[in-house]
Amino acid sequence: MVTGCRFYRGSIACVLVFLFSIRSGLNPLYLIIIGVAVNAVFTGLGDLVSGIGAQVSSQASGSAIGFGMKKWSDVSMLVGYGGLGLFLSFFLAKRCNLLALTDDVLVGLGAPIARIRIMIAAVAVLLAAIATAVVGVIAFVGLLVPHMAKSLLKTADHRILLPFSMLLGGLLLIIADTLGRIMFEQVEIPAAIIMLIIGGPFLILLMWRNKVIR
Repeated sequence: MVTGCRFYRGSIACVLVFLFSIRSGLNPLYLIIIGVAVNAVFTGLGDLVSGIGAQVSSQASGSAIGFGMKKWSDVSMLVGYGGLGLFLSFFLAKRCNLLALTDDVLVGLGAPIARIRIMIAAVAVLLAAIATAVVGVIAFVGLLVPHMAKSLLKTADHRILLPFSMLLGGLLLIIADTLGRIMFEQVEIPAAIIMLIIGGPFLILLMWRNKVIR
């Protein structure tokens, strides 16, 4: 039940972000700002519900920070919806490459910018929603892995980056989960906490090396 609620909540949040951003032509900056605002609202509502029902809050927190207590039904859901999302993402890889161009160039080429962004965002939301619905929110994976993939492969072609990022993201989570299990005796640190500790510094280092920040 908790898994399904998270999935539907993520889908509703995506729809709201697009509805509020449609007048801006789905400008990426507006999408980010409105996304932050919608996230704040949903976070507040979630905290309110958690405050009302301590038992529900405990259950949600336990499923949001690690891979323990997962069932084969969770794996089946992840494989089904995740497989569909990955198939669609491979189909949209060429369109992802188009977005590397400026909007003016895309308009000159006659590319349907808004439609492309909606399709890509819908698939991204599907993948993010099903992942967080099953294993919970694990910070920095979506930000860190693409930068690592670009740095390792020295390419911006999403037809190569997508499958590589899929494998690299899985490997990164396995490493984080393994570290959490072996760092201290009789104490298991969730993978989400490990990613919080190591993800931020690694992301800053990658951005610094790529001259994004100085």
